[in-house]
Amino acid sequence: MIVGPQPDPNVPGLTLDDLFRRAAVRNPDALALADPNDRVTFTGGTPKTLTYAEADRAIWSTAARLRALGLSADAVVAFQLPNTVESVITLLGILRAGMIAAPLPMLWREAEITSALSGVGAKALLTVSHINGTDHCAIAMRAAASLFSIRHVCVFGRDLSGGVASFDSVESGDAPFGHRRPDEARHAAVVTFETTARGPQPVVRNHGQILAGAAAALGSRMLPANVPVLSALPLSSFAGLALTVLPWLRSGGALVLHQPFDAEQFFAQQRLYGCAIVAAPARLAGVVASEIRRRGGPLDTVLALWRAPGRPDRRVKDDALIDVEAIGEFALRGRARAARPADVAIPPILFTQRSPAGMLVLSGPIVAGTGPFGEISDAGAAHAPVDTGYPCRIDNNELTVTAFPAAMVEVGGYRIPRAEIDAVTASLPSGTIIAALPDALLGQRLIGTASDAGQVETSLSERGVTPLIGRAFTRRRAAA
Repeated sequence: MIVGPQPDPNVPGLTLDDLFRRAAVRNPDALALADPNDRVTFTGGTPKTLTYAEADRAIWSTAARLRALGLSADAVVAFQLPNTVESVITLLGILRAGMIAAPLPMLWREAEITSALSGVGAKALLTVSHINGTDHCAIAMRAAASLFSIRHVCVFGRDLSGGVASFDSVESGDAPFGHRRPDEARHAAVVTFETTARGPQPVVRNHGQILAGAAAALGSRMLPANVPVLSALPLSSFAGLALTVLPWLRSGGALVLHQPFDAEQFFAQQRLYGCAIVAAPARLAGVVASEIRRRGGPLDTVLALWRAPGRPDRRVKDDALIDVEAIGEFALRGRARAARPADVAIPPILFTQRSPAGMLVLSGPIVAGTGPFGEISDAGAAHAPVDTGYPCRIDNNELTVTAFPAAMVEVGGYRIPRAEIDAVTASLPSGTIIAALPDALLGQRLIGTASDAGQVETSLSERGVTPLIGRAFTRRRAAA
């Protein structure tokens, strides 16, 4: 399924798999992927490390197993995995099989999964047996039971329930097959989801658009070669892909994954692997840079992910910091806090304008819009302007996002329609209240009051409501 034109039709298209294979050919015995040191505390299995050669075999094995399930090219394969080696191998295995990857946020439950995947006709769903004590195998099975299109539920882990296929031992096997399709880089590669008042809406991108996203995020900065990358950003969004997978593939070093967020584990990983490039939520990025320097660790670049309308304090001039603004799933734009002599100019790939209604409108090769899945793919479509629904104003000749889209609440990058919160509140005992409050770290946070808060939280969990709403009723200790 071809999606839109190449960002630059004069340049031969590259895929994410092309970038991986280049690195694997250059240095097959070098470390490619490393698990979080504390993996055993939040999911199953001991921490893994893979060389490029081992990762290549695991990717082939994953691709072959997906084909063996009877899935064809352009089938949508969804996965909900923590920041572990399996997450990256699964993504690249889906792409090598010529299929479309649909990474899902970890806090999504049955309602969000069903709503999102019903719109794209997903054929398979991969997950892990548990994350932080939550039975994700059961969540996947209940979601699949509501989706006619899902043929297979595959799970990493042990002691699985009936009806699921074990996907452990991804390191085994080497099963090359097929040939590269014409215009492979223009084929749909990844679908992420923009949460709107109408529910999750698919945003589909080809390989060229994902690579353009990484270029927009890095701005003028050139990353050093063969440098390990440490990322605390999950792969479930366009920003997570652009700031985790692409810096790794472009650098050709190791990708060290961190399950957010444990500060001591993060700095231990950074020191152990010598990660000079790190990606982290923006409100932690300045502290991360300062702490790495204090501990004497190597540091080249800190990719700080801001989610609009959050804005950095650019008075702090630190040339290691690159502020990357994610405008939902529509686009990214990055800018270094301070220039370096080696920085290079790149052609503009993101254009902004303000609509008559005061909303941010985007265009350019990086931008993708929402819409019915079958209508998004258009081999001849130009990069049409996309109205994001984000209110904006002009500051110093630059358009600045000023607020979240109407009727939405955003907590730490997860967005919830206000109508969904109201519907949950209406289903609870009289007198129950859920309010959204500003939060310096998360953007917003939910606070709930009820006559029996513990009972309400348990009830919402059993109903499959997102934990972001259920945990609003968790009793919080007063600050010391």
